[in-house]
Amino acid sequence: MDNTNVKVQFNIIGEDFCPTEATDRLQVIPTKYWVKGDGIPGKSMCRK
Repeated sequence: MDNTNVKVQFNIIGEDFCPTEATDRLQVIPTKYWVKGDGIPGKSMCRK
């Protein structure tokens, strides 16, 4: 099992939501997150 890869995706979606508060409460460090209005890298669009 030396070549085993595991990927887990956990999404929390909400209109008025604070990612840092979820991180503090769940004590799980996200590899990435974004909030409404953040720019999308490489595009001239924003997150909806």
